[in-house]
Amino acid sequence: MRLKKIAAVFITAIALGSGITAGFPGISLIAGAETSEADFIIEGSFRITGYNGDGGDVVIPDGVIEISDNAFSHNKNITNLTIPAGCKRIGFSAFYYCTGLKSVTFEGDMEYIGMMSFLGCSSLEKIIFKGNIIASENDMGGGIDCNAFMGCRNLKTVEFAEISRIDAIERAAFMDCASLTEVRLPNDVGRISEYVFMNCPELTRLEIPSMTELDPFAAGYMYDEETEKEVLADGTASVRADISFVYEESNVAAVVQKPITLIVTEGSSAEEYARSNGIAYEYISESDISEENPSMGTGFPAYAAYAASASAAIILLTFYAHRKTRKFSDSFKLLPKNSI
Repeated sequence: MRLKKIAAVFITAIALGSGITAGFPGISLIAGAETSEADFIIEGSFRITGYNGDGGDVVIPDGVIEISDNAFSHNKNITNLTIPAGCKRIGFSAFYYCTGLKSVTFEGDMEYIGMMSFLGCSSLEKIIFKGNIIASENDMGGGIDCNAFMGCRNLKTVEFAEISRIDAIERAAFMDCASLTEVRLPNDVGRISEYVFMNCPELTRLEIPSMTELDPFAAGYMYDEETEKEVLADGTASVRADISFVYEESNVAAVVQKPITLIVTEGSSAEEYARSNGIAYEYISESDISEENPSMGTGFPAYAAYAASASAAIILLTFYAHRKTRKFSDSFKLLPKNSI
């Protein structure tokens, strides 16, 4: 019974602390998933090479480490996809032109998201990354590879875990995402390569981490497919491009991109990029308030909140133990009261 009381005190403290963190992002429950392991073609018990299921909500089985090249390409029936924490690598064109796919959630750390892995997923609206995207110790390259989410014309939101790292976002990874309005980058991105946010006409604000390097034309530019030239997006200039991404069709039309404002750290390479390219920028303010945690700045680390939760637990446990010790002392007179 005593252990149950102590556990109850600890859980209560954590629950109080979770009011600070608005929940534990590392813990998630996947409801309503009815995927059968028999739906997948699994090689060597850890690599998916194909899929025979009916689609709908698809959860990659636990134990799978890698999804091979073209494993799900051109599947029109998958609507929502969950990649569990144990899966580390997504191959070339793995979900290429899965035109029914609406959401993708990466539950844990990834090493590599392959070239063109989600290219042309025209119904995709939201992507959530809950962990890092970094190479393993034995791998030279990690992150999001070239054209990974290119041409996802209905993609609106990309969310990364705030306290996480991406080795690199490679060339044209989010190019031609016609509806993209919000990208929440993590606090640590090694490099944003060229053309990553090219031809994203609705993306008007982008916060760049302080240590991130930006390659030429990484953001704030359009690409004209007829002249093969980059054009600075100022809200009036237009280019000829196909951002519809209908498979095997060409729909080149005039595209006008709204000007972007970069949110940067003073003295950072992102500020230099904005200044040298004539792109509007604002400094990240220390007084910025997080929507989720109004009492904290946007840079408040998740681990600090967890520390606060743990501290609350320790305080309550100490108080609980202190009361027990006093009671024990009062009963058996082992110590004078004023020494406790």
